[in-house]
Order: sequence, then structure tokens, then C-alpha cells
Amino acid sequence: HDALPICIINDLNNNQISLHLSGVNENSNLYKLMKNKIAIKGETKCSAIKLESDNTFDSFFKNLSKSVRQNIRTAYNRLQTDNKSIEYRDENKGAVKKTIRHYNKLYVVRRLKRYKNMSILKSICYYFNEPILSSILKSNHFKLVSIIIDGQIAGYMAGLLQNKVFYVPRLVINDKFAKYSAGMLLICEFIKHAKGDRKSVV
Repeated sequence: HDALPICIINDLNNNQISLHLSGVNENSNLYKLMKNKIAIKGETKCSAIKLESDNTFDSFFKNLSKSVRQNIRTAYNRLQTDNKSIEYRDENKGAVKKTIRHYNKLYVVRRLKRYKNMSILKSICYYFNEPILSSILKSNHFKLVSIIIDGQIAGYMAGLLQNKVFYVPRLVINDKFAKYSAGMLLICEFIKHAKGDRKSVV
């Protein structure tokens, strides 16, 4: 799976079919084929953040702006002050398949609350089968990481891990933990574990 299909639009007037793809790896065979053989109407590129192999989380942290470093400290301090436990998980595919509706529900609730652009019927369909996460689960490059605060999923990132690059088309945050900047904590914990700096102090 080199891309995640989002929708197919059939233009009956012009006898054409348009395919909208998300998360196409620019190094993939699919991308090369599209560039050479298909008329692309529009393209949006997403930049990646590179972590040098010899860098630690602490060196990464020190290169952040003063305000961002303070925001990260505040998030961790709030967890400690409120006596909240935090756990980082690198989930395996089998476990995610068994509990996929927990992840789907979190996405649906977040989208309904934040964007209010999902119908009741669509939200029910997404609860049972959220298309992006379902597509990711079919790939051999599947990766999903999450943080758990007090036993609940506070946020997760799901995507494809290829050639040491983590492509993340789906990032979901639980609004219950907005006070602790769960999205920022998730990224920090991911970098810590990727760099083997699980005891880094911010």
C-alpha cells in the first residue's frame, strides 16, 4: 500500500473518474507511475522532520524555541502535579485489529467536536470502519503509537514506517486530555523512544 484512497469521484458529465489519494510516498513506485502516466490535477506536499542518527532527545529538545520548550515542561509538570500516569505504547497490528473501534471512536468524537462536518450516518460508518486506519492495517509497513494517561488513550499516530521514515496520515488526540497537550506529549514520547532516551528529563 503506497497510498491511502480517500474518495473516488465519478464525473458523469465528462465521462471521467477522479481519484483522491492521501499519504502517497514520493519514493514509491505508485508516485513515479502517477507522475509519468496520469494527469495530476493538484498536489499537496507534506514535509518530514529528520532526526539525525547521532542526536539524542535532549539535543533535539535544546534546539527547540524557548516557548516550545516551556510548553513541553508545563505539560509534563501538569501530569506530575495532578498525579497522572503516562505510558507510551508501540502497538502491534493484532492488538489494534482487536480494539480498532476504540481508535475509530476517538477519531469520530474528535472530528464531530472540532469540525462538526460529519453526518450521523457517516460517523456510524466510521465507527465501524474508519478508511485511513483500515487501509494502514492492511500494509506490511503498519505502525501505530499511542500514549495512555490514567488508562485511557490520550492520543495516537497511525501510519506507515518505510526506510526509517514514519509517514503519519492519521493523528488523533483525546480532548479529555487537552490540559496536558496530549499531542505534544505523544510526539515527544515517540522521539524519546525512537532515540532510546526514555529517561530524558525536560
